[in-house]
Amino acid sequence: MTRPQTLYRLHEPAFRTQYTEVKERSFAAGPLLPGTPGQLVLHEREARRYWYRRYYPVPGSKPVDDFICKEEDVAAWEAARDGIEFSEWVVRQVRALRKLDFQVADKAAARVLAELHNRGLFATDRTGPHAGAGLVVVGTLAFMAWLNELGARAVAARTQDIDLARRQPLKLAAPLSPANPPGHDVEVLGNFVALAQGAVHVGQVAWRSRPSGGLAGRRP
Repeated sequence: MTRPQTLYRLHEPAFRTQYTEVKERSFAAGPLLPGTPGQLVLHEREARRYWYRRYYPVPGSKPVDDFICKEEDVAAWEAARDGIEFSEWVVRQVRALRKLDFQVADKAAARVLAELHNRGLFATDRTGPHAGAGLVVVGTLAFMAWLNELGARAVAARTQDIDLARRQPLKLAAPLSPANPPGHDVEVLGNFVALAQGAVHVGQVAWRSRPSGGLAGRRP
């Protein structure tokens, strides 16, 4: 008689502890660095020196330099250095967890999720200066997350779709200012599409209301 196969197996306690540490430290870190961890570089302009973070937004792209601080601003430099070191640590831990059969999102999906997180779209606070949109990840990515949370090993289908839900319809907008001219809100939404370029082909992203009142953003 053929022995039935087990669909789910538990990770070793030590591996589950490793996952929990990554999760808790990432929650406490606040905004995540976009792209690769990068490095700090010093530029000189008009006899003044400035620190920048140089990184690659997506694989195969040109490097981008983001301004950090003046050369003499030690506190800002140390904060940027700590952020890069933390990002490098997370990359190493995620690679190790993947080898241990934990669920890891594809890089294209991970970049979009990180951007949505940094914009506060997953935050549940409804009031105050850090009010968020309260989006919830559903579908395959949510199933993968719950496998990790429960410490279970299983085969999960890979997906490049990111399914999101919310109790009420969500309006996305960008404030108008000299830096944000009319039509800039469309550009902001387009930036989410650009995050996936270089890894998957994205022609158009459609935001549609579901009967339940949630939102879904997916490749058509």
